[in-house]
Amino acid sequence: MVGQVHLPPQLADEVLCQYADVLRVGCVTVNNQHISWDNSASNDAQLQGFCDSFVGALRRLPQLRGVPDDDLIQAAHWFCKSVSINYALAELLALLQQRLGERLGAMCSVRTCGPDGRVLVEYSLRVTEERRMLVRVSWKGTGNIICCNPKTAKRTVSGTLSYVETEFPIALEGAFRPTYGIRMRLKKSKRSQLMSKVVSTLTGRKNAQLEEVSPNAPLRSTSGTFSNSCCRLQGVVAASASLSAASSQGTSTAANSDESDAEEGVDEDVLFPMPLVFEPRTVKMHTSQGGNSHRRESRRHLDALIKL
Repeated sequence: MVGQVHLPPQLADEVLCQYADVLRVGCVTVNNQHISWDNSASNDAQLQGFCDSFVGALRRLPQLRGVPDDDLIQAAHWFCKSVSINYALAELLALLQQRLGERLGAMCSVRTCGPDGRVLVEYSLRVTEERRMLVRVSWKGTGNIICCNPKTAKRTVSGTLSYVETEFPIALEGAFRPTYGIRMRLKKSKRSQLMSKVVSTLTGRKNAQLEEVSPNAPLRSTSGTFSNSCCRLQGVVAASASLSAASSQGTSTAANSDESDAEEGVDEDVLFPMPLVFEPRTVKMHTSQGGNSHRRESRRHLDALIKL
């Protein structure tokens, strides 16, 4: 069947309100095939272009031959949700806040664009013979983790995020919650850097951390869990704009390390300058201690941001 792909109205509204991050990029790699759509069009047109391109690519995959078309269309929604900040990547920011922000007394973010406006984020999907979707969000370059002191607006390069990835079946069960792997390298003190180099030399392992997080909410949306709360968007956008403006007035400082990421300017876009309807209750950190206090602190940070 060829032609326009139509998401069910409630799922289309959900994507546009909460999970539209990938739509603005305009391209995705599906099993090494580059697909694209017009990301300068209206929101509805972007979603339509994405669905047509994405589902069309799935239909051409031999391993998905015989899969009902409704499942392929539903997979477009799951992909958008699985790579969005409001579902899983918010947990990435919470993890950075826990590992860096609390220690440095700063707010953490991740660059999405370079100083020349070049997009640093790539979205990809690989469908296996077992009909599982392997989803990855990758970052180009190094030095993309930024910490900003809310009092002085000074911003510091604090590490490198390489990718965030997960996988889930095409035939998705209602209660399924994916586990995400996060590959990143955080900057440490000079003493810790020296110890890490020694360990790396002795063991032959690179000093990069692989973290795992899992959202509290299932990936499959239901009419009962979808909340049409887009009215909160303007306040969050305004707060984010205020934070970006304050940060741009500060001085950027990059700590010395063995990485070549001590860059002068860090005033480019971050992940994500305009988060849509962030739901703190969906964040669940896998930590042995301090998990509850960290979530309360993250909620206080979010409330303060929205009130700016």
